[in-house]
Amino acid sequence: MVLAIDSPNNGGVTLTQVHGRFFHVDFATPANSTFGVGANHAPNAEITVNGFVDAFTNTTSDLVPQSGTSTKLDTLGDKIMTPVVYQNRGGTESLWADQTVMENYPNGPTAVRWHQFNVTGGNFPATAVQQQSWDNTTDGLWRWMPSIAVDQNGNTVLGYSTSSATIFPSIRYAGRLASDPPSNLAQGEAVMFAGVGFHSGVRWGDYTRTEVDPSDGLSFWHINQYASGTWHTRIGKFKFPSAPVAISAVSRKTHGAAGNFDINLQAAGIEDRTGPVAGAHQVIVTFGNNVTVAGATVSSGVGTVGSFSVSGAVVTVNLTGVADVQRITITLVNVNDGTNSGDVLVPMALLLGDTNGSGAVSAADVAQTKGQSGQTTTAANFRNDVNTSGGISASDVAQVKIKSGNVLPP
Repeated sequence: MVLAIDSPNNGGVTLTQVHGRFFHVDFATPANSTFGVGANHAPNAEITVNGFVDAFTNTTSDLVPQSGTSTKLDTLGDKIMTPVVYQNRGGTESLWADQTVMENYPNGPTAVRWHQFNVTGGNFPATAVQQQSWDNTTDGLWRWMPSIAVDQNGNTVLGYSTSSATIFPSIRYAGRLASDPPSNLAQGEAVMFAGVGFHSGVRWGDYTRTEVDPSDGLSFWHINQYASGTWHTRIGKFKFPSAPVAISAVSRKTHGAAGNFDINLQAAGIEDRTGPVAGAHQVIVTFGNNVTVAGATVSSGVGTVGSFSVSGAVVTVNLTGVADVQRITITLVNVNDGTNSGDVLVPMALLLGDTNGSGAVSAADVAQTKGQSGQTTTAANFRNDVNTSGGISASDVAQVKIKSGNVLPP
């Protein structure tokens, strides 16, 4: 997927579309490669966004003022910056993009515009999920040359250059938590490097990148070229307070008089049992310290949260209407243990009758359940008590047979 914007012949044109194109490369037969639609490579989709003006005038894109000189810096403000960031969070696929835009044309200043587009299933959306032209509440600074990154919790950071007639070109960053109100870098702005002089050329900060450290999925690195007599590179590292880590997450069911038995969801356990109410499940998430939780949702898959409760370090989520043969994600919203805060994702797989937890219901599951028929439910065989009656019987065998052939999606 490739995103682009128009670069009109004249400045001051309000644009409302981001062009989406599919790019397919066929290395075996290059002539079969495709980019967009047809010989003219028309967009596969037009995504409607809030209006913006490219950061150039009829005569120049050298617009950004600096303290101490009349030389102005190039905005490169007629394009989506690279790279566009892809993220799959709980089954929701997103592209995150940014660019430089002009406010108060032609006087400025420039702002950094960012977007989130939902591309789940490989489809371009009609509109943006989130979008903002970030100007730090119109403080008068010129912001340009952004790069964007999103951590594994959905927290977002933009790194960019700043300047004005009263400050030297500098490096700053701003961000938002996934739990913040949408379309706003609500965590505000910080200075990574305060400029020490003006630049005699027009290009400043061209080579810039914000990335998430793959070693933890949470630390942001921002790399930014800058000039101070000669060219230099500044590297900064920062991260948001991370969400508390769950020490256990289980799917719990009561098997009659035999009591409660849990399936460990953190060990990729598959819930194979039903109960008195079809589609009803209980998930217990335990943290290392007492927590508060703002909410709970099924953020991907079919099902809803009927209720949830918090008791100290234990969060109990009661699910209803959960379909069979699927993977879902339960999101605990803004979990706070007094030190860390953030959303906590709990993945859960459901495949009724998969008594051996293989990801497919087969003759092996039927045979296993038959072998336990007549036994009271215990910690060793509770997965075979698929109807959670407290004993394994012909009814359990029948349920497994009916589900035979079902396979859990990847």
